[in-house]
Amino acid sequence: MKPVVIHPEAKREMIASAVFYEERISGLGKLFLDEVEKGLKLIAERPEAWTNFLPRIGA
Repeated sequence: MKPVVIHPEAKREMIASAVFYEERISGLGKLFLDEVEKGLKLIAERPEAWTNFLPRIGA
């Protein structure tokens, strides 16, 4: 299984989103993080199933 690397800014945004959801409905932040974890696990298990994104510089 390939490791999934999360950019530090993306991780901060993910945590901020979980806090936002948790402040609205108790338990919703955890559900959000659980779903993110499921998605990351799928990516790690089958990285070839996902589209590679390479930004086009100067396009």
